[in-house]
Amino acid sequence: MWNFRGHILKYFKKKDFDIFCASIEDSTSQNIKDLGAKFISLNLSRSGSNILKEISSVFQLFKVLKSVRPDIIFTYTIKPNSYVPILARIFKIPIITVVTGLGYAFLQNDFKAKISRGILKFGLLFANKILFLNDDDRNLICSNNYFLISKSDIIDGEGVDTQFFKPSLSKSKIFTFIMVARLLKDKGIYEYAHAAKQIKKTYKNIEFQVLGALDDGNPSGITQKEWQKLCDDCGIDYLGTTNDVRPFLAVASVCVLPSYREGMPVSLLEAGAMGLPLIATDVAGCRDVVQDGLNGFLVKPKYTTDLIRAMINMIEIRSDRFEDMKIKTREMVVQKFDNQIIVKKYIEMLNGLMEQNEK
Repeated sequence: MWNFRGHILKYFKKKDFDIFCASIEDSTSQNIKDLGAKFISLNLSRSGSNILKEISSVFQLFKVLKSVRPDIIFTYTIKPNSYVPILARIFKIPIITVVTGLGYAFLQNDFKAKISRGILKFGLLFANKILFLNDDDRNLICSNNYFLISKSDIIDGEGVDTQFFKPSLSKSKIFTFIMVARLLKDKGIYEYAHAAKQIKKTYKNIEFQVLGALDDGNPSGITQKEWQKLCDDCGIDYLGTTNDVRPFLAVASVCVLPSYREGMPVSLLEAGAMGLPLIATDVAGCRDVVQDGLNGFLVKPKYTTDLIRAMINMIEIRSDRFEDMKIKTREMVVQKFDNQIIVKKYIEMLNGLMEQNEK
């Protein structure tokens, strides 16, 4: 809520909106409170495998809407997008759902994933507007469903403050790859680690870093023990977590994200705004940011050998072409993903929906 949409909250607050944020509480919740927004702590189950916990989640969300009675609702992530549109219809509150990525429910095909997909599609039927961050996700969700297609639209990500994230001259003398992501299998963490291990056998002065948190509650998460073993075996420099990625991106050479699927990868946008060439998988979301051969390289998902090839290309690329990639990736983010562009889109949608609701 804060890291990805803080600039949107700040804009609405500056325009004198009353803002309520309902979310699981974490270390960034205080930032929302300091902004002057009203923070409502939720205790939602993330796994979705216990029916009683799901009922509790729905009841919590019901109480929030009943208490706040907002003029308009924005929801993000799979559970709010699944449940809140139905509740909003009960209270006759207009709602915009933002599908930020499809993740586990659409990467797996087990019973739990199928149930999650079904509930999400059903819930989205009750939304007034559905925003997707890429065409792949919209086509997958809305295919052969006129009602979903008719209310869907594309927004180019969450937005990046390109004045806050800008190129730095303080680069490391050692060529450094950095991966900024939660430590999930679906983010390609194993492929990144194994690629690092192979490249280190040939190239001695190369560093591989990872910045991001463990997420044991995610079905794709790995344990602390598994991660430590991976770091030890593959020579990964784990940077932990941070509230400001800029010092780490500033000294890195290339940003890597071998994810299996994304909505719109903020880590690549932030790195791109700081002028880092990019390596990412040729999947939904990532291919909207990385133009193969222009500002980075695209690789096949789950193919460590393809990732190794792209990394070696970055290491051995001519310096003039590498510098051109740095310029191109910054230009792409500024022209398409700057946060002012995204805020303008939010305001246009909000005004349109409020006018429609008043008729």
